[in-house]
Amino acid sequence: MGMSPTARLVYGYDLGSSDSWKVHQVGEYGELNLDWLGEDEDFVGAAQKRLLASVGFTETDWRVDGYHDRQRAAEKLVGAKIVRTGSFEYSGHCLAFNVGRAEWSETDTIDFPALREQAVAEDWDGKLARAMAALGLTTDQAGPQWILTAFYG
Repeated sequence: MGMSPTARLVYGYDLGSSDSWKVHQVGEYGELNLDWLGEDEDFVGAAQKRLLASVGFTETDWRVDGYHDRQRAAEKLVGAKIVRTGSFEYSGHCLAFNVGRAEWSETDTIDFPALREQAVAEDWDGKLARAMAALGLTTDQAGPQWILTAFYG
């Protein structure tokens, strides 16, 4: 399987990357300073686990009957997720709703009025605010925004 660029349109918060976090919870040397994130722990995995725990899903044994159904239900309650940007070697992060994407030679049209209606109907702003609070993150970003990202992988 080869690698190719993907454009993604997301709605949420740009959190930055390990080279330049765009949140206030940064230590003296630019590292994330969060009590729930271990020193050698992967941010994406740990953040997703914390988001699921914020809606009551703390199971770890995927072999238990119904685990995946309960996990999907919890993911739906959270709504937003951590979306990687950049590449596997250098990745940034957004806490967002993944709205659309276009692969290598594809194009896509975006119906912003319909997306805005969906965002209001599904309370994306509220879900994003609760997710930011669950992660203990704050940013200078005034609120959720439409963000065009790229990923190469």
